[in-house]
Amino acid sequence: MKDVTHASQLYTQACSGGAMYGCARLGDLYWWGIGGLTKDFKRARQLYTQACDGGDLYGCSALGAQYELGRGGLAKDGAHAVQLYRQACDGGEVSGCVFLGGAYEYGTGGLAKDGAHAVQLYTQACDGGELFGCAELGVAYEVGKGGLTKDVTRAVQLYTQVCEGGELFVCIELGVAYEGGKGGLTKDVRGPCSSTLKPATAGSRVDARRSESHTRTARAG
Repeated sequence: MKDVTHASQLYTQACSGGAMYGCARLGDLYWWGIGGLTKDFKRARQLYTQACDGGDLYGCSALGAQYELGRGGLAKDGAHAVQLYRQACDGGEVSGCVFLGGAYEYGTGGLAKDGAHAVQLYTQACDGGELFGCAELGVAYEVGKGGLTKDVTRAVQLYTQVCEGGELFVCIELGVAYEGGKGGLTKDVRGPCSSTLKPATAGSRVDARRSESHTRTARAG
């Protein structure tokens, strides 16, 4: 059974003891205002900064999102956000790769639009276990962008992987595919069996921040 309040206590203990990933995860809880904590973007930013300065690359990726959004008392700074995303991605933190891919796809943070490089980064993130990277890759396959040949079957495979992994926002895309009988699916207005799905967690590595940042639509081309 989930106990986010207990998790917040453990993250606090870990952060106080010098475990920087605990600081970053505690920052997530302040970002969302859960686990008995009041939503506090400034406190989240302080924790992400502490984590990033302490060498935790997830903290750097999350801090980049705050710079991109202009949250936690920060002025919007897309270029610095890109630097942090790149630092995280280059160090193996795949959430940073997804964020960086978005910057390339939409030409933010001083980057020229480069859909092909965005797809490479989404693929890298997906291969590294980042479900949001798989979701973005699914969109690229569905519409045939970033140098990919349109492949709705592959898109559906990726949406299924993400939906069953607990990122429920992608279940909408999968439901549309079932409703229309796309990608080799048998048309079924009921969609996938909801009992197989896990609820989305606040600890999702990329969560909704990136969607909030770019206000993307699934069909953006």
